[in-house]
Amino acid sequence: MFSINDPSKSGIAAIIGVTPLRLGAALVLLYQHVWSQIPLAFQALWNAKAWDMIDQLTKAGLPFAKFLALMAVVMATLVSVGWLLGFLTRVCAFMLMPVVLGALIVCNRNSIPSGSEIALLYFFIAITVAYSGPGWLSLDALFRRRNRSSKKLRYNF
Repeated sequence: MFSINDPSKSGIAAIIGVTPLRLGAALVLLYQHVWSQIPLAFQALWNAKAWDMIDQLTKAGLPFAKFLALMAVVMATLVSVGWLLGFLTRVCAFMLMPVVLGALIVCNRNSIPSGSEIALLYFFIAITVAYSGPGWLSLDALFRRRNRSSKKLRYNF
């Protein structure tokens, strides 16, 4: 049976799998969308400074704009780090889906066309990663391999 997560099962496609997609999406998410928002979120939370994300959420008519903005940054940070490490990859993919759907709503209500495209791309990347798993270059795969080898070494007396 073909499996993306097991490189011994098939050719080069199975070895590479979704690893480049997962790593690339994590790097772009972290660098382009999260890294610049972390200090702004900190300033908005602790120093009550203005933050454009809160203004965009308020303009879109969403309730609890400050809470939603902070949670979006926290979730995106956790997802990008989780995807980079390949740790809890599927959980991170499911965590990202509501965030990007919320971003899609905000972009559509505020007429931000490129933001809608980016949100849809991240949504479909999250679906792909949730379906296919982390790939072979991940902590999830390392734990899975370790689990399989430890089961083989158990002795029944």
